[in-house]
Amino acid sequence: MIRLLQKLWADEAGYVLSAEAVTVGTVGVLGATVGVGAMSEAVNKELTETAYAIRSLDQSYCIPAQQGCGSWTAGSCYVQQDVEEARADLGLYIQDLENGTSDLPPREKALPTPADSDGTLDDQPDRKALKERAKKTREEQRRMRQRKREQQRLKQQQDNQADEATT
Repeated sequence: MIRLLQKLWADEAGYVLSAEAVTVGTVGVLGATVGVGAMSEAVNKELTETAYAIRSLDQSYCIPAQQGCGSWTAGSCYVQQDVEEARADLGLYIQDLENGTSDLPPREKALPTPADSDGTLDDQPDRKALKERAKKTREEQRRMRQRKREQQRLKQQQDNQADEATT
């Protein structure tokens, strides 16, 4: 019996295999952990890009009123809130959440009444300034679009005149 225990104690045949198994298992677990972390980051970036792409879609529309044969239908129009204005509203909403003063989305805040003289809406001048800046930005963008349309129209007229001159 003592000889059998000495043989088992001196036997190293299984030692190398168990050490290899532990090493391979450790490398496998570490690789899987790093892979899952990289995959999580990549998925997060793709979802962020998708959100920006969806937010950049302009869903504004305008259908003019129609009339004829003694009848008419009213037109319909929707102008999507400008991105800059939406971000300003969201920033104010987040500040309110951090201060613990708001549980409503930005558009649903109640306006102060004359009875509210305690000055609970200190950010109101900033909000007005942000809205004015967003309005000016929208007006400037509208003017730029008009200039671009005018330039395209003039170029098309010049092209038509050149085509008429060559024929």
